[in-house]
Amino acid sequence: SDHDRLATTAGRNAQLSLHTGLRLPWGIVVDAATRRVATRNWIRRADQSQGVVDGEQVTLPDLTLRGTMHPRALENVVTTIGWTARVALTRQRSAVPGSAAGTPGDIRTSRVLSYPLGANVEFADQGRLRASFNVSTTYRLDSLPGTIADSKAREMNADVSRTFPLPLSWQMRSPLRTRFGWQQQSATTWLINDLVTGARSRLADNGRRSISLNADTDVAENLTFSLQGAHITTFDNNLNRRFTQIVFSTVLQIAFFAGELR
Repeated sequence: SDHDRLATTAGRNAQLSLHTGLRLPWGIVVDAATRRVATRNWIRRADQSQGVVDGEQVTLPDLTLRGTMHPRALENVVTTIGWTARVALTRQRSAVPGSAAGTPGDIRTSRVLSYPLGANVEFADQGRLRASFNVSTTYRLDSLPGTIADSKAREMNADVSRTFPLPLSWQMRSPLRTRFGWQQQSATTWLINDLVTGARSRLADNGRRSISLNADTDVAENLTFSLQGAHITTFDNNLNRRFTQIVFSTVLQIAFFAGELR
């Protein structure tokens, strides 16, 4: 309250986080963490009674395994190999009171499991070829009043970059820097009626795919030329929709120095 006037809402939260790590031979590192967040909110109802909303989020386990290697047997071909793997499980719970005193409230729970994986390789060629790949999968289960939502999301992407020398007759100030990227995202959500066995309906099924290519070089000390192209597809299987874009652009960037500002 402030000057005997009751607040509409008030709240507090507490967070606890623990983190530790272990370094193993061959450049391998293990990270372990856990987090807990607790919230409590007070709500003033229309009848001037007070309702309490409690929430809790716990992440356990949260393990990350990563490593970096410099293989001597392949030093003429590969300079660095890196990889990472993670698994994280998060549980959420909230208790929401009824709209009026004495009316039943609802309890909502969520469970989120994710495990991203990734790797990258740097080669020993003159063009500094570098390739990377990542994939991440997330499962989510939400318990709502009378309904259960089962969701799955997946994201994959790959990236390759390299520089190429240009002919001396072109008189460029830098080699050609190129990058090729591929990305795919998808997500599905199903609603399950926990009162009827086998009752299940698809709420969402959508995603996105893209392929991109970028190239740029320094034409002069203050002049950069870049070329960009992309093919992007967005789809929604639930509504039977598909949208495709093709983007192509060229940019000539000029940078100049105007002197000090007085």
